[in-house]
Amino acid sequence: MYHPRFKGNHYIMGQKMGNIFKKGNVQFPMKLDPFQAEFGKESGMLLTQFFPEAAAEIKGITDVIGYDKELFTSWLMCMGCCLDIHNGSCVEVRGCTAFSFVHNGQVYHGRDNDLPPFLKEISKSIYYKPENKLSFILNTSSFINGEEGINQYGLVAAMTFVMPKLEEIKPGLNSVFLVRYILENCKTVNEGIEALEK
Repeated sequence: MYHPRFKGNHYIMGQKMGNIFKKGNVQFPMKLDPFQAEFGKESGMLLTQFFPEAAAEIKGITDVIGYDKELFTSWLMCMGCCLDIHNGSCVEVRGCTAFSFVHNGQVYHGRDNDLPPFLKEISKSIYYKPENKLSFILNTSSFINGEEGINQYGLVAAMTFVMPKLEEIKPGLNSVFLVRYILENCKTVNEGIEALEK
């Protein structure tokens, strides 16, 4: 597992990630069908409105690697909700589960990350220390967004995969961006719930 560390403003953190991608000559499989392209575009506008820091980080990446920011954002916004991952004959395994419980006054958190085996090599546990925001560790098989993490206040946020019905999907922040948003902005469970309701 890769363990990068990012600190400072979001655009600069994005540039650092972009330089990692550039150095590794990383290519991204951004083939979106018409539904995904429109969904991603509309969701990207909402990301800019509600989580401009993440949008700035995406811009930092795309400025370095020379990808179209709108297309790149659209692709990221489709992850975890309407984007299948294919690698030859390997199809995305759906069923990631996260749960927490309290037993004898202790909080326990569990995670079952059912991702395709080809994502193992690119999985990351990223330490973020963004300017004027909360510090956190984000575990992800992607980047910028994440499957789970914990912040400096001990708040854990994680996504659990639920297979969506495409006809019911509406533009918005997907689960992996919500995890990131909560870790970066919320100190308590109640603050996290308020953020989700917003």
